[in-house]
Amino acid sequence: MVRYARGLPLVRFERIKGKRAETLDATVYAWAVRQLINQNLDTRGDELKSAAAPEGPKIVIKSRWLDGGDSDHMPHADCVKSSAKTRADSSSRLGM
Repeated sequence: MVRYARGLPLVRFERIKGKRAETLDATVYAWAVRQLINQNLDTRGDELKSAAAPEGPKIVIKSRWLDGGDSDHMPHADCVKSSAKTRADSSSRLGM
């Protein structure tokens, strides 16, 4: 709604009484965050589309429980072996 204050137009939202305002709240929060980070969205989009943009590692964690395996909470034997090997490798690099 446009109201005039001291002869100048003032754009302002006035909520209708009895109506919910969650959509307005979310919009205002999003607008405020965009103003705070002050980022050019077109430039950022180009950066993300470029070949130089790093891709994160694709990590897949498989669960025996989801596959219908045992319901016990013990880790897989191969996971225990690989984590022990990783600890041993890191200890040898640190000279321990």
